[in-house]
Amino acid sequence: MQGQLFTQDFLLRGIRETPPCEALTEDGLAAFKAALIGFTTLDALFMHLYGLNEDDAGYILDSFPIVREHDGAAFGDYRTKSLILVGMRRIAEGVLGVAATSHTVFVEHQRVRVLRNIEAEGYRLDKDMVGTVVSVYGGGIAYAVEFAALESGMAVVTIKAADVAEAV
Repeated sequence: MQGQLFTQDFLLRGIRETPPCEALTEDGLAAFKAALIGFTTLDALFMHLYGLNEDDAGYILDSFPIVREHDGAAFGDYRTKSLILVGMRRIAEGVLGVAATSHTVFVEHQRVRVLRNIEAEGYRLDKDMVGTVVSVYGGGIAYAVEFAALESGMAVVTIKAADVAEAV
């Protein structure tokens, strides 16, 4: 709960009025990262839709000194600008979303396969089992994947990005 409150405070009041990042629980930190990635992904998409290139976007983002100051205090760099520009590059490459990790980001309706045997939400998923992404969480941190070949029939299971790869 402490991490959720930190995230809510951060999003509503900003970094300066929020307790230090050390107060975050692991779940709170994950929620905070997902929110930051989600917001910067939306910003990148809007800038792309308005037809802006990276230079134009960088110029516009530099006109927000308060955001730059807050990011500098929290991260040591202008993280918001960096994530938005990375998002714009990924959109230009045909990948929607910004990932906090180096894994591939899948989109809805894309076919994926399970990389190892795992238990998730009461279901046993076998290595190389194929499913369809029905929802993307946190810019690709996790996915809701529909599997039709389970013993109990069809089910939608949440899987971490590290546990799936593109189905070929």
